Amino acid sequence: MTHVRNGFEGKTITVPVDHILPTRQLGKDIRQSPKYRTILATIREVGIIEPLAVHPEGRGTGEGDRYYILLDGHLRLEALKELGGTEAVCLVSTDDEGFTYNRRINRLSPIQEHEMILKGIEIGLAPERIAQSFDINVERIRERQQLLKGIAPEVVTMLKDRMVSHEVVPVPRTVLRLG
Repeated sequence: MTHVRNGFEGKTITVPVDHILPTRQLGKDIRQSPKYRTILATIREVGIIEPLAVHPEGRGTGEGDRYYILLDGHLRLEALKELGGTEAVCLVSTDDEGFTYNRRINRLSPIQEHEMILKGIEIGLAPERIAQSFDINVERIRERQQLLKGIAPEVVTMLKDRMVSHEVVPVPRTVLRLG
């Protein structure tokens, strides 16, 4: 019988941001990018949703003076620093290879994003608050909220976990109107 090794320790830890060692340098203009601004707005509004992925570095003997190599989360770390954060919630990897971690990241499909927005609204978040959290226009949230209106359940099932453009999802609705 083969044994599957866990990729991360079972719980998150809190690490001082000055004890997290980035593995790459960010570009000068990164703070002006839409992706960075979205991350900054999300952290400002609701905090870090996805913990940083780190691996213990060789230096330091005790928990207080231990350093960690940053495997994933460079933009989140930069945004946290810009907002004056002093600590970050981190997942501790059992492997020091960032590529392995990044390969396992799941992006949201448009259908999954739609469902996430509906859940947020269902628990009482206003579309304006969701938009502010992602630093996007509230109209985009409202469009995503209505994404599946008039779409057959079979089409939704087919597209549920596919990475397609948001513009593709309403196409079946348009085809039905033309037919």
